[in-house]
Amino acid sequence: MLRLKGKRALVTGSGQGLGEHMAHALAREGCEIVGFEVRPTLLDKATADLRKKGFCANGHLVDVRDFRAVHDAVEKVYCESGPVDFLVNNAGKGQREPFHKLTRDVWDYMLDVNLTSVFNLCHAIVPRMLARQEAGRIINIASLAATSGGRVLGKSAYAAAKGGVIALTKSLAIELAPHGITVNCISPGVHNTPRRAHDSPEEQQLIMDNIPMKSLGEPADLAETVVFLCLPSSRYITGVILPQDGGHSI
Repeated sequence: MLRLKGKRALVTGSGQGLGEHMAHALAREGCEIVGFEVRPTLLDKATADLRKKGFCANGHLVDVRDFRAVHDAVEKVYCESGPVDFLVNNAGKGQREPFHKLTRDVWDYMLDVNLTSVFNLCHAIVPRMLARQEAGRIINIASLAATSGGRVLGKSAYAAAKGGVIALTKSLAIELAPHGITVNCISPGVHNTPRRAHDSPEEQQLIMDNIPMKSLGEPADLAETVVFLCLPSSRYITGVILPQDGGHSI
């Protein structure tokens, strides 16, 4: 069933991990994929992998922290491919510095890559969605850390940035609802991605102790939630902050 056939999805951070899974899940439903990625090798591989499976996909090398670069890349997408129906703001990065060691450079980087990037993409896409006068979908990816502060120490800047994503989601949802554009946010817990290889045994145990389901989330499941929020059946859902964390936030 190609439930999203004829639609186009822009996914940031599409080169690996959660973003790559999201791109493939949307493609399987018939979406044309536009990937924004800052790492050229990952971008080329991810785009090639989608095309090998017969999906329509294009990749753009973009630093989503760069306001002008994002606007230029979005303009190129609209000129070469066409309008974007679904925007998935997935790009982001974690942080592990205790607050008393946190530098201004790290603070600025965390806000830029996790929050300002969302602003940049929305600033470029929203006016175009409004101009089309058709329903659009914006899906932002926050984090359990935004509401819990992060159970693993050293997440202050990351948690603050992702908290901003939640606030921006709610504000945009209110503003865009009269125009049929929904804005929702998924707040993942700890998922089984390559980043987990950097966890110490103590951190792994702490994570498991705090997850009632006693297992990590699977990226494929998170990707299917993104698909759900793009389906026609979710047209009346907006401003939702959806935890997907195995009960971690209870």
